[in-house]
Amino acid sequence: MGADTFTSTLGTLVMGTGNDNNTWGTLANSSVFQILEDAIANVLVITNTGGTLDLSGSPPPAAASQVRHYSLKFTGALTSNLTLIVPNLTKLWVAENATSGAFSVLIKTTSGTATQIPQGTMKYVRCDGANGIKRLDFNEIGRAEEFYTTSLPVGFLECDGSLILRANYPDLFNLFNTMPGGLATWGAGDGFTTFQLPNLKDTGRYKRSRSGSTSVGTYQSNQNVSHTHTGTTDATSVAHSHGSVTGNDSPDHNHVQGGTFPLSIQTIGPGGVIDIGGSPVAFSTQQGSVTLSGNTSGATNRHTHVIGAMGANDPHTHTFTSAASGGSEARPESVIVLSCIRY
Repeated sequence: MGADTFTSTLGTLVMGTGNDNNTWGTLANSSVFQILEDAIANVLVITNTGGTLDLSGSPPPAAASQVRHYSLKFTGALTSNLTLIVPNLTKLWVAENATSGAFSVLIKTTSGTATQIPQGTMKYVRCDGANGIKRLDFNEIGRAEEFYTTSLPVGFLECDGSLILRANYPDLFNLFNTMPGGLATWGAGDGFTTFQLPNLKDTGRYKRSRSGSTSVGTYQSNQNVSHTHTGTTDATSVAHSHGSVTGNDSPDHNHVQGGTFPLSIQTIGPGGVIDIGGSPVAFSTQQGSVTLSGNTSGATNRHTHVIGAMGANDPHTHTFTSAASGGSEARPESVIVLSCIRY
């Protein structure tokens, strides 16, 4: 007559041949069908305030698994992180974190690495029987997303450059720690207990792709590339006036008007008229200065004004300041959203 045993994964009872006379029905109900129903549909509610809860003891095939259930639901007001230790057996759970308090819920085997169940979420979690615990959405951890809400969605942290605890966010830390460039990409924190989130919040940064000269994790400040402003007058201009005054302290210089024109002086004295190209221009002299004034009439041709150096023999620069329009920030049309990272 063989002894009763238990299956290796869930720990359902396997009766030995000829055993359990007059009790096999009760044993089948409690140690077979109930175990299977727990694994298929039932929820194990774990109410705790933190610390370590070890449910890995007496695992199959010695007895039924303490976490044989389809779903694990964590409740309670946490005052510290809560770590659940499960048997190192192949099993899939739906894990729900319905706790309150600013602490984490973690699941691990005795000697494995923990995975986190973000507060307010339900996650599929699988143990591979080789001390590996992994969420089925592990490929989405670290993904940046934008939300059109004013508060953080569950399972996300704002990209605000915060220092966060490695022990509280093991999946996100593991991603940052193993990706190319390591933690130096966004910041290793104190190098022991913390690490740093990307910071898009400090100045309301725009995101751009990496290039041949810039790498992921590079923060760039405001700048304007060197450029030239040109202005072109279109069609014709109306009649207008030019005034020109030379003072006592002006260096030698020339006033040039395009083309060649005859010059005749009609009168000489304190005031008079200079005939330029057949057009009389009045002038006056006072204490060594000469003032010329006159009007141009008719139309000018299309032409261009260039702001910049005036040539190798006369190097100087014209500068100007554009007045602000609507504020002190240079930007295209934009909308403000909440930039977050999944953990």
